[in-house]
Amino acid sequence: MPGALYFCQGFGKLNTAIDANISAADVSIAPQSGRLHIFDRKTNIKFLIDSGSDVSCLPVSKTNRKLVLEPIQLTAANNTKIYTYGSKLLDVDLGLRRSFKWKFILASVPFAIIGADFLKHFDLIIDLKRQRLIDTITKLNRYGHLVTQQGTKPLPDKVEPILNYPKPKTIKELQRFLGILNFFRRFLPNVAQHQIALSEFLKGTRKNDNRVIEWTTQAEQDFCTCKKLIADATLLVHPKPDAELILHVDASDIAIGGALFQIINNEPQPLAFFSRKLSQTEKNYSAYDRELLASYTSIKHFIHMLEARDFKLFTDHKPLTHAFKQRLDKCSPRQARQLDFISQFTTNICYLPGNENVTADSLSRIASIEMPNPINYDEIAKSQESDLELQNLINNPQGLQLKKIVMPNSNISLFCDLSTGTARPYIPKEYRQRIFSQLHNMPHPEINLFYKNFWLMIEIKFLIMSHHGGLF
Repeated sequence: MPGALYFCQGFGKLNTAIDANISAADVSIAPQSGRLHIFDRKTNIKFLIDSGSDVSCLPVSKTNRKLVLEPIQLTAANNTKIYTYGSKLLDVDLGLRRSFKWKFILASVPFAIIGADFLKHFDLIIDLKRQRLIDTITKLNRYGHLVTQQGTKPLPDKVEPILNYPKPKTIKELQRFLGILNFFRRFLPNVAQHQIALSEFLKGTRKNDNRVIEWTTQAEQDFCTCKKLIADATLLVHPKPDAELILHVDASDIAIGGALFQIINNEPQPLAFFSRKLSQTEKNYSAYDRELLASYTSIKHFIHMLEARDFKLFTDHKPLTHAFKQRLDKCSPRQARQLDFISQFTTNICYLPGNENVTADSLSRIASIEMPNPINYDEIAKSQESDLELQNLINNPQGLQLKKIVMPNSNISLFCDLSTGTARPYIPKEYRQRIFSQLHNMPHPEINLFYKNFWLMIEIKFLIMSHHGGLF
């Protein structure tokens, strides 16, 4: 066939020809020729993509042609011999999110060729209409991450050792655990909030610190929470340059955080998360200053994705939305510096109530995390069996609807009141003080969130019964 080459292996007079269909026609590049060229980002070599080739070749210079000729030759359809001079291993970067290590044949060809052997081995296909090379691999393991068409998340085999990580005994072991955790930091919403108790152990550390850790209940809960966050790591989508961006920021008494989203089909898709704990000085800031710091720090962290892009900044602190409408002389020097930096990227600060804030839902996931249960259902169930007050209420309900209900994450049933439409467990007298203290001491930024997130919150009117003589 015209323009075809043949793959020949020459041993003396033996010459076995195998049709290889390597394009070796006109080497001139014309727009109407339909040829596809691609550059190696590392070496800047220009390759001709030829799906009709069985072998991939690299041209040799005149000086390299002094090398020993190989017995393998490439022969054109017109029987023109193309000599080969061995092979060369290249690590080619074609901008397809992975590297391609391949052994190219050094031959007396005028330009580099990527042939069918290369394309088939790496599952690449050619789109001539759009003049591009398509990678058909749908999943890719790269630098400890699983990259798919949908996005990026930590590799399961990298997450498994963290989930099985034993509780550190020394400061050095804790530092190792936190280092592993921070590798996946951008996948974990508000992770700094859950590392506070663990970070307290690192104060005053020294090199190769082998001091034994005295674990507290809060530190153990934070350790379990951090491992759970890794298991539930968020899938981060691939950014699209033309998508609308929104940045949600949030601040608490001990940490700040931000979440960057892109809007696709009116739905927010997470791009990355950021969080860090507040310094001792920053903890003394007012709520306004902490929210401003969260905005300033989040923009600074995501500057590579926000620069030269229009985006909206969402906050649940309404006074911050008027920051660019007030007189500058009312600001402190620190506020003026931070507002000046923010204004270089956006002045569109929007208010979103906490219960509607996507960031609040993404960053405040504490309610969905399984922690060590502070309430022993088995003990309460045994106590209910011998509780005289409960027996009196069963015999004389007084408007209550007492029924046994299976408790969440257990197979134990407790007597609960269903008269209000919500299951309210009956708590025997000896457990009321302990459970009330545990629930009261839990962090709750607003009372509505407290009632919403913790089903076990006991209403005062249920515990304080006038004929029982008070709560305790």
